[in-house]
Amino acid sequence: MEGKRAVIELLGTTIHVQTDEDAAYLSRIVQYLEQKIEGVEKSMPLKDPLKASILASVILVDELFKERNRSVEGSSVQDAVEAEHIALRIIEKIEKTLINGTPAP
Repeated sequence: MEGKRAVIELLGTTIHVQTDEDAAYLSRIVQYLEQKIEGVEKSMPLKDPLKASILASVILVDELFKERNRSVEGSSVQDAVEAEHIALRIIEKIEKTLINGTPAP
């Protein structure tokens, strides 16, 4: 899969990625994540951006799961388990990227 190169700047970190998505779409995703992180920082006494990012990620995965449950109520338990595994892998990659400063493989 060879996509367009894009740059994500978040929390003072620059990440270079390849994507098939439109730059405007990617920008909206990053803005949404920034809003979630800012919301966590305002609602909790966190000074550590990594912790705020992790909590924002948990909130986003919760939103994803709830939306999937609403739209896939007739689906099998196996589909829900697979979605959970995918979400957890995404969170793990985000955490590794934030900790190491480079995209996880």
